[in-house]
Amino acid sequence: MEFLDTNILVYAVSHRTADRARQEVARRLIRFDGQAISLQVLQEFYVVCRAPRKLGLSHAEAVRYSQPWRRFLVLEPSLDQYDDALRLCAAHSLSFYDASILAAAAQLKCATLYSEDLAHGQLYGGVRVVNPFL
Repeated sequence: MEFLDTNILVYAVSHRTADRARQEVARRLIRFDGQAISLQVLQEFYVVCRAPRKLGLSHAEAVRYSQPWRRFLVLEPSLDQYDDALRLCAAHSLSFYDASILAAAAQLKCATLYSEDLAHGQLYGGVRVVNPFL
């Protein structure tokens, strides 16, 4: 199982010229089968879609763009995930939000987390980070 971070989904829908190469990589990466996200990823996706300095979409557009992502296995938050994220924060000096993504991936037993936000190749409790844009 693979876990997709928010940036993968954002690049997949971005129409910004600067994101064109990353868009192609992200679209090739997304398969839905055998891939997962968390509710946090959906929430962050919506926020980035709406942000004027990011994608700048209307509410209706952001909701429409987020609909396909509901086809992934979506992990809802739990106290166990919260506790695991806190342990990852302490062990690796991560931001809480990055640690929460890793904790979600670990909870779903994902071997790989695709993200550009963490150290490429780093192993965090059984989850290896892969930056597909390198």
